[in-house]
Amino acid sequence: MSHNQRVKENIDAIAKSVETAQSQSDLVQIINKVAEHPGPLDYKDNHWHLLKWVMTVVGLFVSLPWFMAFISNPGYFLHNVSVVWVPSLIVLLALWELENSEKLKWLEGRIAAKGGRLALGTALAAVLFYALPPWHFLYWSIFGFFKPLYSYYFDQMMLASLALGGTTIGMWVWLSGRKYWRNDVSDRIFFRDVLFNNKLTAVNGNGQSLAKTLVGQFLEFRRGNDTREIEWLYRGQHQGEHQSFDYQIYKYHYVVKTTTTSTDSKGNTTTSTTYTSYYRYGVLFDFPFAKGLGISADGSVGYRGERYRTASSQFNKDYRVFALDPIDGARFLSPAVIEEMQTLSNKFSQPTLQIRNDHKACLAFDNELLCIKRTHGLDDPAAFASEIGEHRQLVNLPPLLNSIEQLMRFNDNNFVSRSPNAA
Repeated sequence: MSHNQRVKENIDAIAKSVETAQSQSDLVQIINKVAEHPGPLDYKDNHWHLLKWVMTVVGLFVSLPWFMAFISNPGYFLHNVSVVWVPSLIVLLALWELENSEKLKWLEGRIAAKGGRLALGTALAAVLFYALPPWHFLYWSIFGFFKPLYSYYFDQMMLASLALGGTTIGMWVWLSGRKYWRNDVSDRIFFRDVLFNNKLTAVNGNGQSLAKTLVGQFLEFRRGNDTREIEWLYRGQHQGEHQSFDYQIYKYHYVVKTTTTSTDSKGNTTTSTTYTSYYRYGVLFDFPFAKGLGISADGSVGYRGERYRTASSQFNKDYRVFALDPIDGARFLSPAVIEEMQTLSNKFSQPTLQIRNDHKACLAFDNELLCIKRTHGLDDPAAFASEIGEHRQLVNLPPLLNSIEQLMRFNDNNFVSRSPNAA
């Protein structure tokens, strides 16, 4: 078995162990095993990297003439100054690779932004190449040598440059994935740790099938007119001071398909179709204290029932309320609930709440729920293991669950009747 085959098997085994981990301690053990792994974990791709750079340099020279031909007036920059921007672009790609391998970390203390470091390096390269007369001579000598070939085989070179460009980009992506495989595995370890810390368990199922099921249950999922899918679904349990309940959080992806038709001055009709993706997040839970309600701060959802207005003009401005029975709306929307719903709209963008007659509820919004970034990774196992050992709580989930608990609390007649503050 070759060296690279053994590396692939080792990496696949590590990735599989991450997916089968049952606890945070399992993840820490995986990190420690990677640090002390007896087998090879890095591909030997020097020949591929050399080929990648050769293809990049050749591709830039090959593509320059036909690229300029598509522009009626390429101007001074595209032609004369190509002696500067062509090598500067190559330097930018090199800096990008060094940045990904964290070999520019010594610059972080001076220039914090990654884009700033790349921009500075590229600018310095441009100045250097502009100031070197030998480079100018070499560049135009090479360009002049190939110029007759460009003119004679322009069409063939154009096709060749397109094929070469696509192949080169693919090689950059492929080699980057192989060289920095630890980044993807580190992301997955960190993500699974977040799930463990927040006691979330994945709900398996086909994303489009799950969306189809939810479309029949809640109006929230009837957005879009093309693709609809649940990208992830996790279940958990909230143990609050006043209420405890099971819940599921999700990420919903839907697509709006728009077709437009236009006619030019000659009467020719053209039709174009655009697809725009949108994302919504939310929580599914049982709400045994109310039914038949739809409350929306987003005009995209139209609920069935009678429009209900409260005594709060600000709440009526923020939300549109529909109730199958107005009495249910009055019972649910007490002053305390109105205040909690307005607090919710301050924390989450475009919230909607639907409570069905069977007491199944969906609270949805635009804000991301699973959004935490790691600081370390498998390239620094000791620091990464220490980071994983910490308890990290999701930023948006606790206040969301707390709001649901408060809505339950203020609608629980048993709780209200024994509350010392009850009227």
